[in-house]
Amino acid sequence: MKTTSPKDLRIVLWIGAGRPRADYVSDVDLRRLENLGDVRIIETRGRKFTEEDVVRESRGVHAVISTWGSPTYKDDVLAACPDLRFFGRVGGSVRGYIGDSAWARGIAVVTAVDAQALGMAEQTLANMLAVLHRLPHHVLRQAGNEVLTHDDHNQGLPHAMLLERRVGLIGFGAIARPAARMLAVFRARVSAYDPFVSDAVLAEYGVTRAMSVEALCADADVVSVHAARIPETRGILSRTAIAKLRPGAAVINTAFGDLMDLTAIEERVADGSLYLAVDNLDLLGEENRDKVARIRRSPCCLITPATFPNTDGVALMGRQVVGELEHLVRGEPLVHAIRREALATRA
Repeated sequence: MKTTSPKDLRIVLWIGAGRPRADYVSDVDLRRLENLGDVRIIETRGRKFTEEDVVRESRGVHAVISTWGSPTYKDDVLAACPDLRFFGRVGGSVRGYIGDSAWARGIAVVTAVDAQALGMAEQTLANMLAVLHRLPHHVLRQAGNEVLTHDDHNQGLPHAMLLERRVGLIGFGAIARPAARMLAVFRARVSAYDPFVSDAVLAEYGVTRAMSVEALCADADVVSVHAARIPETRGILSRTAIAKLRPGAAVINTAFGDLMDLTAIEERVADGSLYLAVDNLDLLGEENRDKVARIRRSPCCLITPATFPNTDGVALMGRQVVGELEHLVRGEPLVHAIRREALATRA
């Protein structure tokens, strides 16, 4: 970064989505930023920023750190900010938050998606364990003030272990990869369907390639959806694929609701032949409210509001972005930079 010294750096830190600054950037990490230069913190809650507002706040700035609810840096904004050299996203995808011209100008674009993915991978395993051990069945009855006893509620209820289960991953990106590492502890037999990932990458994680989603479903005890939300993946877990799932199989979705045929899922959940865990109720869509209401009454279903990013996870994401800015200032390679072409296949 071409500044007179690191202390000359001008940094804007946008704070949004109703979280305090310390959730995104801890006091320790804020001091790391202040060691690089002048830091201006802008709270976005309850405020709307026009492009002119963003330009005014960003003119002469070298580094921008964006969080949920932050304004976008479209090409017109970038053109008015010639000093900008770093755009860091404390969040998932940078898609929609920064214009394409950033890459042509050589602006370093980084994201904390890899840090976010660790928490989502944990949540994925938590959901797998919950449905295999039939926790939705017990939680539903406990919520009805029933006193659960072994004889009344375990007889005929087939609990399963994650140990040595056949697990199929639809998509093998930032979340599925650490999930595969975690599944190795359970000696799970993991396969993945992702045409954008090489055989070498799959082999690195001990994962076998499924040649189709249908083949993956036919072989799996548990299917977990991790595909990016792009036109090619809408409805990727189709009615045909869902029909291939054996009785008692489980579907985990921490990605997006429109990647699966919810009507076909509802039918299998209703007849008790399929278990479902969804992390983030909103991803099922407002248009599916009636289906969701019916599914939630099933003892085969676990649907939660978004449980991640949690406080620990967001702090980890902020730390990662601050670390990337330090790398840039020191002239070191960036670890979490996003290539423009990678956006076509990333969430």
